[in-house]
Amino acid sequence: MKKIGFFQEEQGVMSSTRLNTFIILIFWIVISVYQLMFAGGFANFEFHVMILTAAFAPKSIAKFQEQILERKADAKNIGGVLSAQILDKASSDTKTDS
Repeated sequence: MKKIGFFQEEQGVMSSTRLNTFIILIFWIVISVYQLMFAGGFANFEFHVMILTAAFAPKSIAKFQEQILERKADAKNIGGVLSAQILDKASSDTKTDS
């Protein structure tokens, strides 16, 4: 069994999204610790929300996109099967009519 690293996907491909999220989270932790130590608390809550959104939004958007594409592919496969069945029935009907 091949061991998969932290920044790799299941197929062993390096994931830039995971690396990006990790870097943004480390940046957020450093900024938060700095503000707690020297500013006496979280000054500017919107900034923290924006940083966390930047960390997790790309993965969420990609997940939604994958689900939409899977649904479209399933619908196309079902449609393809139904079309083939209709064409087969139509061709068999024309053979019996001749």
